[in-house]
Amino acid sequence: MENSVASLAEGIERFDGVELDLRLTCDGELVLHHDRTIAVQDTLQFVEDCTLDDVTSRGFDSFDDLISNRQFLKSWTEEAKFVCLELKIPHPASKAGGGWMNAKKRVTHLQTMMGKTIEKISNVEIDPQNTVFYSFHSKVNQVNNKIGGDWNASSLRPVVPPYGSAFVQKLISLPQFIFNPLSRLIRRQQNSGSNLLPIAIEYLEGWTRHLPLGRAGSLHGKGLQRLNRLRNGLPVVVWQVEERHEEILLNAGMSPLTDDADPSSKIRKDGTKRKFRPATMPNSKTPWHELNDSERKEQISEWRKKWSWQTSLEELSNQSSSTSLPWQSARMLGHRGCGKN
Repeated sequence: MENSVASLAEGIERFDGVELDLRLTCDGELVLHHDRTIAVQDTLQFVEDCTLDDVTSRGFDSFDDLISNRQFLKSWTEEAKFVCLELKIPHPASKAGGGWMNAKKRVTHLQTMMGKTIEKISNVEIDPQNTVFYSFHSKVNQVNNKIGGDWNASSLRPVVPPYGSAFVQKLISLPQFIFNPLSRLIRRQQNSGSNLLPIAIEYLEGWTRHLPLGRAGSLHGKGLQRLNRLRNGLPVVVWQVEERHEEILLNAGMSPLTDDADPSSKIRKDGTKRKFRPATMPNSKTPWHELNDSERKEQISEWRKKWSWQTSLEELSNQSSSTSLPWQSARMLGHRGCGKN
C-alpha cells in the first residue's frame, strides 16, 4: 500500500529516495496519509479529526513507525538517500482547518506539522542535505524561516486547494497554471527562497505545456535549454512522471518522481536499461556511501561538467560526504514509496 512503512522502506532501497505524505491527527501525532479523509469501513472522517489510534487501527502507519524502521532509517542516514516530505493541508471543514474564512489557522497547522517533523528527524540525526519539505501552500518557505530556516522547503505550484474533487481542484488551480508560465514559476520559487524547484510534468510535456502564457517549457531542444538557463543550476524535481520521461529528465540533470516502481520493468520498450539509482549507485556497481573520497570527488566533477553546475568542485565536495550527495544531484524518487502503479 502506498505511503505505508513497507512501501516506503522498499522504495527507498530501490530508488535514490522517496516522497511521502504527512498529516497531523487531532492528538498531535504525524501519520502517513495522502487523502483528506479515512475512507474505510463505511466511515468518512477527516484525518485531522481522528486520533493516532483511530488512524492506525484502520491499517495506516505513523511517522514514528517509519523512522523506527531500521531499513528505512539506515538508507536515509547512512546511504545518502533523499526524502521529500509533503505536508498535507487540512480541509477547511475539519476542526484543524479553521473554517472557510480562517486561512491563518491552516498556516498555524502547517507550522505545527513542520516543527514536529523537524523535531523527530533531528532526534534520529537526519542530514538536512537529504531532505526537503514541500506542500500545496504558498507560505511553506515563510513557515520554514519562522521556525529557523535550517531545512529545505518549497511550495508546490500551482497551489491545489485542500478541498473539492480532483476535477474541482484542477478547475480552481487552472488560472494559476495559465498565468504562471515556467519563467514566472521559477522566478517566484527563487524569490521565495526555495533552493529546489518542484515542477509538474504538465509544464514540460503534452498539450498542457502550451496553456501557460508566455514561452512553453519542454523536455527537448530549445525548450529544455531554456529551462536549464532559467533554473540556473538549482535542482528540479518533476512530478509525477511516467517511465518514458525518466531518462530524458535524468540526462538533463533533473529528478523524476515516478509512479512506476515495478522491479520487473528494468528494461524499457526501446531496449535500454532503467536507472533506478543514478545518484546513489552512479557507476552501477558501487554505492555512493562505499566510494572513497577521491572516487566521490571524481564523480562530482563528472556531474558538474555534464550539467554545468556553477558551484566550485571544492565547495561541492565539502558539502557532500559518504552519507549525503551534492544538493544538485539528479535522483530517481519513488512517489509515495513504490508509486501508485
